[in-house]
Amino acid sequence: MQSIRKQYAALILACWHYIGDRKHWMIFIYLMFIGANICFMAQPYVIGKLINVLQQGGDNLLNQVIFWLSLYVGSMLGFWVFHGPSRVIEQKLAFEARRNFNLHYYNLLTRMPIRWHQDHHSGNTINRIQKSSTAFFNFAANQFLFFNTMLRGMIVLLALMFVDWRVSLTLFIFSILLFYILRWFDFIIMRKIHTINEGEHIFSAAQFDFISNIYNVI
Repeated sequence: MQSIRKQYAALILACWHYIGDRKHWMIFIYLMFIGANICFMAQPYVIGKLINVLQQGGDNLLNQVIFWLSLYVGSMLGFWVFHGPSRVIEQKLAFEARRNFNLHYYNLLTRMPIRWHQDHHSGNTINRIQKSSTAFFNFAANQFLFFNTMLRGMIVLLALMFVDWRVSLTLFIFSILLFYILRWFDFIIMRKIHTINEGEHIFSAAQFDFISNIYNVI
């Protein structure tokens, strides 16, 4: 778990670094994520209160139903008020981060000595940078998924703790157990993906040789 935390922190720091002078927008979208999740997690509570009102009845039933229905609609609207703009800004920041990422590594390539370029095939290097930038972009453009998963999980555990701490503790233990099971599968999958990526690097080098020498081949 510690290694995953380090990897996640490293990716967040990379996003922070490569967005350049737009760091305030990254803080802004995370605040928007929090607002969106508060609105989203409030919906089950509002529905629960609405059901209680309907079951209890009373002379003031209509007004109470209208009140809780209005809160429910308001929570849905509030979710999209926060979620929609934050996703648009997140995509723009991801594009900026990817551009700076590519510029950084291609600038490094121009400063490498000739001997290094002789020992490393250009097609292989280009493919590595492209795959890295694509993976980095996918993370930067979908930070809300990771943030939402962690935040909602913590909110659910805290909410259950107020209902019954034993249920909360049981859910926490099973969550940790499930995490380690999935992590074991991920290690197997990652080894396979690494093998595939290495094969793609070799293929890219051969493809680069073919296309760059197409005139001679023909």
